[in-house]
Amino acid sequence: MERCVAAHGLGGTSLELVAQEAGVKRSILRHYVGNRDELVRAMATRLTERYRGELRALVRSLDGPDAVESLLSALFAEPSAEDFRNVVVVEALIAASETDDGVRGPMAELVEATVDAVRAVLRKEHPGTDARTAWSVASGVVGLYFNHASLHPLRLAPRHAKAALDSARRLVGTLA
Repeated sequence: MERCVAAHGLGGTSLELVAQEAGVKRSILRHYVGNRDELVRAMATRLTERYRGELRALVRSLDGPDAVESLLSALFAEPSAEDFRNVVVVEALIAASETDDGVRGPMAELVEATVDAVRAVLRKEHPGTDARTAWSVASGVVGLYFNHASLHPLRLAPRHAKAALDSARRLVGTLA
């Protein structure tokens, strides 16, 4: 489903196309997954769980006095070809959230989990920061990250990535 959405958009992805990509009959797909809406919701849940796991692993790997810088470097790293595909899929799901609560829930949870993870790293490195300020800065960093990621498919000049990273560093610098 993800490959189909990345290649054809959410609107252009049918059960028939997904079944063909998966190498199964459409009837088998419908039997085990259900209709297209159920498949979209399942994809949103699966993506959310995968990204939350990756985020937890990233946060666990951050140790020492440069944890925030390491986190920012990871968030604003040069994207891979898979990153481009993932951005298209996530953006399609965010757009679908407008009319589908079953998609909105997992996607909102992903944003909240990302903000909470960034906030935890910020509070660890800046223990004197109150919870509200840390959440606000974390929300700003995540907003910069999602905006930066949403622009990946444009393949902008590297200066845009550097500017996003610099902006995130400046925002975090307000905690010092």
